Amino acid sequence: MKKSDIKNKLIQAVENDIPDIFNRIDIEKINIEIPKKQQIIFNPSRLLKLTLTSLVLFFSSLFIYNLIFSDSSSSITPLESNIELLGFQTVSAASIFENSDVSDLSYTQLAQTTQLNNDSNDLDISDYIDSINPYIKLFETILNSDNLISYVQSESDLEGYDYLITYKTNTLDKNELVYKIYYNQFDQNNEGIIKSQDKSYYFNQTTDAITVNYDEKSFIVISISEIESAQRFDYSLYKNNQIVSSNSIEIIRVKRNIEARLTINQNNLIMRLYGMRNLKSNLDELEIEYEINDKQNQTNGRIKVNLQFNQNEGKYHYVMTLPNNKKVDVPRPNMGPDHNPATTRPGRVPR
Repeated sequence: MKKSDIKNKLIQAVENDIPDIFNRIDIEKINIEIPKKQQIIFNPSRLLKLTLTSLVLFFSSLFIYNLIFSDSSSSITPLESNIELLGFQTVSAASIFENSDVSDLSYTQLAQTTQLNNDSNDLDISDYIDSINPYIKLFETILNSDNLISYVQSESDLEGYDYLITYKTNTLDKNELVYKIYYNQFDQNNEGIIKSQDKSYYFNQTTDAITVNYDEKSFIVISISEIESAQRFDYSLYKNNQIVSSNSIEIIRVKRNIEARLTINQNNLIMRLYGMRNLKSNLDELEIEYEINDKQNQTNGRIKVNLQFNQNEGKYHYVMTLPNNKKVDVPRPNMGPDHNPATTRPGRVPR
């Protein structure tokens, strides 16, 4: 028998053994139910709850993230340690001494300047450049990105003093500027000297204030005021043991930049200067918002201060751009022995 015949017989046998049930099923009577689509009912209340819950979760997560990962540079109080507080106060006092002709400072001179400026009801900012200029170097010294300013404490390398604080920053022409503060500690008091260029100023710090001496009869007394928006330092400048002017400096960190509000009070003249530093690839610039009150008169505006290299003198000058686009060239103080502009960065005033 052939294989095909055997296969056919097997198939036939299987078919005979399986009962035919298809003929017994009435297909017409089978009810096939089609599944219905689920209908979505709009519920405003439920939607509002979901939205509010999502917002709460989002802002909670954002708050926790900022709390954990935010940069401490967002703080508005950049001076966080006693070392930084001591360093800032002594450095700023030394800078004020360096830029003020203390030996010639007197009530008479300030009164004469005020009288001249009040001959007209409209104040001209050009008349106040000489009053503003002494504080430009102060701004150049204390304003910068916080990662470019350092206060480092170490053992003293000067005989007679135990400790040293080295203050470092860079000037508008990217050169390093260094102040050294040598001091000893006696209980809660500190006393020592601050060295800048070839000058030294003696200081004494108590729990209430710091006194920095220009000489025996000329000195600055600095005290700290607690305010919420910034760290404030009050400066009282004395000449011949009599107070000549009262100034205050408020410093604040904006993102990573140290900015300052300076108030100068001399007789009837009050100047408020808000200084900030604009970092540039070549030469940095200072931007100063000013408000001047001279008796009953007032003026305000903005000044930009740039460096311009004077080839004849071999050094930089400050060039102030006033609100009327007038440019005023003023000498720039000596920035220290380590500062050597030479001709490596010939300055220019940006157009």
